[in-house]
Amino acid sequence: MTMSWTALRRAIAIGLVTGIGGCSEPTKAPSAFVADLAPVVVLPQTANALAATLPIDAVRIRVVRPPSESVLDTLVPFPAASSSLNVRLRVPLNARLERLSITVELLVVSRPYYAATELVDVTAEGLGGAPAQPVFNLVYVGPGAAARTLRITPRD
Repeated sequence: MTMSWTALRRAIAIGLVTGIGGCSEPTKAPSAFVADLAPVVVLPQTANALAATLPIDAVRIRVVRPPSESVLDTLVPFPAASSSLNVRLRVPLNARLERLSITVELLVVSRPYYAATELVDVTAEGLGGAPAQPVFNLVYVGPGAAARTLRITPRD
């Protein structure tokens, strides 16, 4: 059986259009539930001294469905003259109520200097109450955070 060039091109085109080639990617169904999340990010007292020399310029917020499924990862600019930031995020949920892990990092030139992680119960929109507003107890994680001793030489 021989096939003409036109018939072969037509067969390939039909195969590509109908997906006979098996190259189509499965699409993930959109989430049935959505929640508003409004984390409150406040600079710790120790950050004021840092801000004089290295101003915090951005906040990275990561939302993870335990144990490790990434739900949201966003970078928000931090206002230079501010000591806090209010953010409102839309988070897709798999159920009406979920416990999510939220990590907040205060960044100086893309490097985290303060960070905190909280587990938060998040309720789907329209099922009661205001958006979840976790408040984070930020801890210094920048350069020298793991240092235990400081030695200065030469001695006097």
